[in-house]
Amino acid sequence: MDQINKQLYRELSSYMIEKPGTISRALELMFISKSIERIADHATNIAEEMIYLVKGKDVRHSDEVKKSSFTAVRPPTT
Repeated sequence: MDQINKQLYRELSSYMIEKPGTISRALELMFISKSIERIADHATNIAEEMIYLVKGKDVRHSDEVKKSSFTAVRPPTT
């Protein structure tokens, strides 16, 4: 998500330079993009907390989570 946000910032910045009349709309899109990035960060924090609660494994700041594909966490069956 961070990479997408950075790319969007670069593209919108270039667009604003080329067409100054679009600055206000481009800035709004930048603010929206930043807000969506924050939502994604919060969702990641929630997912990491759930992994800890279910598996007892602390995956925060772990490269393992970033490299692995998303897999659903299922609670253990009793």
